[in-house]
Amino acid sequence: MKHWLCTVLLLLIHSLAPAQNPATWVVEGYISTEKGEALPGAQVTLDDAVSAIAGANGFYRLQHGRRPTVVTARRLGYATQQVPLDGKVFRGNILRLDIVLSDENIPLQEVDIAAKKIRELAKEDFLSQIFDYDFMGDSLLLLIRERKKHFIRLVSGSGEVVDELELPGHPTLLQHSCTGRFHLAGSEFAQELVVQETGLDTFPRYALSEFRSMVEPCVLESRGYYFFRKMGRLNQSIRYWYRDPSGEWHTLLQINRDGATREMRYALDSMAAGASMVLQPNLPPNWRGQPYDMGFDRERAVVQGDYDTKHLLAMADYNSQISHIGWLESLRMDSVYAPLIRQGDTLLLFDHEHDAVLRFDAGFSTIETLPIYYHHSTGWQKALLQDAVTGDIYAHFSTPSGHVLKKLHPQTFAVEAVFPLPEVTYLAHHFRVKDRYLYFLGQPNVNIPNTSLYKVDIR
Repeated sequence: MKHWLCTVLLLLIHSLAPAQNPATWVVEGYISTEKGEALPGAQVTLDDAVSAIAGANGFYRLQHGRRPTVVTARRLGYATQQVPLDGKVFRGNILRLDIVLSDENIPLQEVDIAAKKIRELAKEDFLSQIFDYDFMGDSLLLLIRERKKHFIRLVSGSGEVVDELELPGHPTLLQHSCTGRFHLAGSEFAQELVVQETGLDTFPRYALSEFRSMVEPCVLESRGYYFFRKMGRLNQSIRYWYRDPSGEWHTLLQINRDGATREMRYALDSMAAGASMVLQPNLPPNWRGQPYDMGFDRERAVVQGDYDTKHLLAMADYNSQISHIGWLESLRMDSVYAPLIRQGDTLLLFDHEHDAVLRFDAGFSTIETLPIYYHHSTGWQKALLQDAVTGDIYAHFSTPSGHVLKKLHPQTFAVEAVFPLPEVTYLAHHFRVKDRYLYFLGQPNVNIPNTSLYKVDIR
């Protein structure tokens, strides 16, 4: 009996030994172009199980608990390379494998990452950048930079690159205008993009001032009525106006933040004069909890200009004025948010300053005002997202556990469903919704300044 127990124990120990001390298989090498140039940022995957990003010199290193069978290397703008490892000789469980990627346009395949609900559609590396994107029917438009060249890329719903057009002048903004057309804008000019089923083209360039005055402000068209929007100084007011089918111009409304407007005027005057930032005793400079506008009713502002950040920095000639920039930028971020959204023939203007939504049609035959309260909840991001297919409206929130979308009832605008999105990274922007999928640009690693375009199922 004792001999039998010893035999069983020895067999058991022998069977457990490999699990407790698994062999480690290593694949390492360099990723380069056909010209021999290193490709930093290339993604290398081993058996679809472990991945690594090539470093600045193109070097990668992967470890696996069993003998691997295939290595896959991919990078945006290069053909994906799969290398079978059958027949490869591992020396001491280590294989040196250098991979060369050919430079060509390839489909942007949807690649599953950490969570099953989220997909990565495109990825930056140290030589590329994603500026903007938008929807074109079932396809996707990507405005990107590869090395020193800028491109607009048309990608089908299945991930195939339908066409790609190099863009001179380095545009960084893709604008979907109220007429349904697309425009590209850079630092000096703009031009209209022609999107067809089989390819891309552009119309001649036009002045950037025309884009800023006519194309960018036009936010919506309905039944021949064109609605325009413009933010006031430091985003403390917003004005809507429209052109009717006869070509006449009309003012729709203007929303002001009176207290913040007075604070803004005082802040601009203080910056121009180089005044001290300590406005009240026992408070640190630029402490936003105290209402600075108390006691300041002056209706003057000696500073003139567009008040964007670049302009304010140019105004700050002295060190005493630099400290005012933070004050003014905090005002800019604490802005009026009142989007105009269309649902069929119904128009909705969300006035979050006065807790109301104005519902009307383009001919103004019916007008009603309804109360809204959702934006008083913690984490409100001052963002409403409308599904480009279903027309559903979602309010965007951020909580300690991640991003959250709250679906609003189409009639009462009360919250009717909540969708937590822990998969969405905190360093995320350019949110859009299409057919119950959330698209966004996000930076998965705070230490690596590369952004990816993601798609998340929110159903």
